[in-house]
Amino acid sequence: MAADVKGQNNCRLVIHDRPSGLNFLVDTGDDISVVPPSSAERCKPKSLLNLLAANGTKINTYGTRNLSLNIGLRRIFPWSFIIADVSRPILGADFLTHYGIIIDLKSKCLKDQQTTLTSTGKISTDNAPSITALKLSLNFNDLIREYNDIFDDVDRSPIKVQSHNVTHVIQAKGPPVGAKARRLAPDKLIAAKQEFQNLIHKGICSPSTSCWASPLVMVREKSDGSWSHAETTEL
Repeated sequence: MAADVKGQNNCRLVIHDRPSGLNFLVDTGDDISVVPPSSAERCKPKSLLNLLAANGTKINTYGTRNLSLNIGLRRIFPWSFIIADVSRPILGADFLTHYGIIIDLKSKCLKDQQTTLTSTGKISTDNAPSITALKLSLNFNDLIREYNDIFDDVDRSPIKVQSHNVTHVIQAKGPPVGAKARRLAPDKLIAAKQEFQNLIHKGICSPSTSCWASPLVMVREKSDGSWSHAETTEL
């Protein structure tokens, strides 16, 4: 997850949460609501989710913390905050949008659209960091390069099957349940044969001599009107 973190001298509202005693910086420019870690949380293993500043600075995260905020609007606001290495807690656009809360900087208050109640805060002009953009940024590149064969275009080339000793066995008791053959209409039969030949060519499946089988159900695609098989897991 990438974040553009920069200092700003803009006026922003600070609101107090009574149960936790935290003073939240309220900013619609912050996409996600975050809280700084406690001493105990900082000792926990770091989360796989990383925040990155625009200059490449890494911001560690430590999971989430659930809080029930009482910010003077006569109702409780439960929320799951991301625990991150930030200097102060932030109420972002996700929280404000979810609960329909509007910032009124001129009146130095928050307004609850549901109840029309307001809660007065304070204006901060501190040069505090601001999270202005968030994007998922996980290290998949090295993994994709290492296992590049998995992402080959199977439509144009067969899958490369590696030799191994792994087998998959379904233990079944008794003989197969008898059932009459279900003949397919000629157009469905042609489409089914073509599809399974294609799957065999790609290495996705192989012919079986098992006495167990499932009915083949063909469905028409809404997009182009062609036939395709509907998979079933029942024996």
